[in-house]
Amino acid sequence: MTNQIKRNGIIQQTEELLFLLSNEKNLEVALAYVGRWCRGLIYTENYLLLTHHSAWKEQCIALIQTKVIDKEFQAIIYTFLTLTYGYIPSLDFMFQSNWENAKIESQLLLSLAFKNNTAFETYKKTLGYL
Repeated sequence: MTNQIKRNGIIQQTEELLFLLSNEKNLEVALAYVGRWCRGLIYTENYLLLTHHSAWKEQCIALIQTKVIDKEFQAIIYTFLTLTYGYIPSLDFMFQSNWENAKIESQLLLSLAFKNNTAFETYKKTLGYL
């Protein structure tokens, strides 16, 4: 029963976020909302609860394909799509420019997406997660 409540809560919050995004015109704000939600789902290991949520998948794919350069959130969304749906979008966003904000965390999450456990453990140590 607890798992069903948690699942329903995550789906409801996802629906609310999708509604909020339907009126959002600023792509950077949309990236931040989606990226933060995906980050929380990944770190709490609840991302599989959205496996069958096609609207959320479509929102994530649309944002990963934008030309807005915000690698911090695009790396998170990339990882979410890979872990949840097995979808492997283009890594073009990684090569469009350099970024410093959350660079190590982005690499941590991408190593998780690529199932590179050695790199994942190294980044966790670097960030003080272990």
